[in-house]
Amino acid sequence: MTRFNAQGEPCITPETSRHLGLAHEFDQGCLDYQTHYPAAQLTADPYKNQISFTVPTSALTPESILLRKDIIQGGTSGLINYNLQSSTTVQSGKHETYQLGLFESGLNLNDWLLRSRHTVSYSDGTRRSQRLYTYVQKTFQSLQQTFQVGEIYARQTLLAIPGLTGLQLFPDSALRPARSGVSVQGIARSAQARVEVYQNGQLIEATQVPEGPFSLDNISMLSTQFPLDVKVTEQDGQLTTFFSTCHGLTNSGRRSPLWVCGTR
Repeated sequence: MTRFNAQGEPCITPETSRHLGLAHEFDQGCLDYQTHYPAAQLTADPYKNQISFTVPTSALTPESILLRKDIIQGGTSGLINYNLQSSTTVQSGKHETYQLGLFESGLNLNDWLLRSRHTVSYSDGTRRSQRLYTYVQKTFQSLQQTFQVGEIYARQTLLAIPGLTGLQLFPDSALRPARSGVSVQGIARSAQARVEVYQNGQLIEATQVPEGPFSLDNISMLSTQFPLDVKVTEQDGQLTTFFSTCHGLTNSGRRSPLWVCGTR
């Protein structure tokens, strides 16, 4: 339910602001959007019970911060995962039995993880057991990095590296939003302009922006080989079209470094 202030204007409460994903944080009262976002447009339609609020893209909380806000920290738990397989082959009156068990055990304690995985197999009367890895892991949210120490396998490397006993620090993809590294900039000349981005004739992005400069970051592209066709439709129907290349891909979309140290 939307509240209204003494002047009859819609009140954007702290809860509503967080729900909308606005970057400005406050604890009480109503958001003075005209001061913080001069280009913002807020219109109320009482006949439709509808409120429209258009803000510049720079007023929105970055996606990486929104991801971190949804993370639950702390707690203690244990886990056991297993996968059991068994098969029997009969050939020329001879029975051959093969059995395999994959086991993973672990412990979660105050954002630290302990994981161990091993296999047990039985074939031709022979039983084999092998430990695949045992490591301790900690994720640092502020750095968007994960630290591992123990029996590890290197992550995100160009070369095939066998299992190591050591440590590594690598980017945590779960804390990082998908980034193409490509941005589109332009200028809207009316209070609420519609921006559409096409690639190879297909619509890949659409949004509304207020009057003034705008920037759409990390466009989800179909391919890096085709330019982007950007169309800006003003409130009066005037259409502006321009093309944008994918030159930002190799700059803004680069990977974070990976650090690995260990012995075989």
